[in-house]
Amino acid sequence: MRKHGIPGPCALASRLPPPPAMNTGTRDGLECRAGERRIVVPLGDVQRIVELDIDAPPPLASTWISGLGLLDRRVAVVVDVAAAPRRAEPRRVVGLELCDTGAGPSIVLEISRVVGPVRGAPAETPDRAHPWLVGDWVDVAALRADLGA
Repeated sequence: MRKHGIPGPCALASRLPPPPAMNTGTRDGLECRAGERRIVVPLGDVQRIVELDIDAPPPLASTWISGLGLLDRRVAVVVDVAAAPRRAEPRRVVGLELCDTGAGPSIVLEISRVVGPVRGAPAETPDRAHPWLVGDWVDVAALRADLGA
């Protein structure tokens, strides 16, 4: 398993002052592509960019679970927001590891590439297929709740 050495802001949160907000509702995020879909993850929820090998998802897992892997000797649940067809074979993926809450498995959002940092506000309407997607923004708390983590 190869890991990219790019720590997210939660790894540095205790040492850095919080950035000033431009106005109510705006936040800093990391824009990525998941297939052809644009997603934005709140910057404070990103631990690091990782690359890991995953196996096929369990048979009764939600359709947006793309597989399970190991990350630092812990189980990682890999979430597919691109809504790509499920693959049964083991494969290598790149993703954003979300900050650890200390309970449950690691959560990794599978991505195609990182675009860069953005500042904005999420839309009001959640996605029907992924209720934890609000516009292009990932609601990490809702994703964790949906996963039971």
